[in-house]
Amino acid sequence: METFNLFSGETDEGPPEAPGYRCRAARVGSKLGGSRLGMSVYDLPPGEAIGPYHFEWTDEEWLIALEGQVTIRTPESERVLDPGEVLCFPAGPEGAHQVRNDPQVSS
Repeated sequence: METFNLFSGETDEGPPEAPGYRCRAARVGSKLGGSRLGMSVYDLPPGEAIGPYHFEWTDEEWLIALEGQVTIRTPESERVLDPGEVLCFPAGPEGAHQVRNDPQVSS
């Protein structure tokens, strides 16, 4: 069986031609030899997003915040997740979302 370390494993650079969506990502499913697991780990710099606001028709998506804070946009609202928080976006329009690393304003 394959293993992958979430904290030190090799990542790939996101599309440099897509301003606002720059990040590093590890497609964990394929690194583990999986053919049905769509799991990715992202390192998302401040001011960037994983992608545009979207939803999936056939699959739910899960988000686990590992470090820092991440802003989540959903049909209901926007909120900030702290490390350790887990969220599930259901399939279909009710699971629409965007994941961003908004610069945090210090007080």
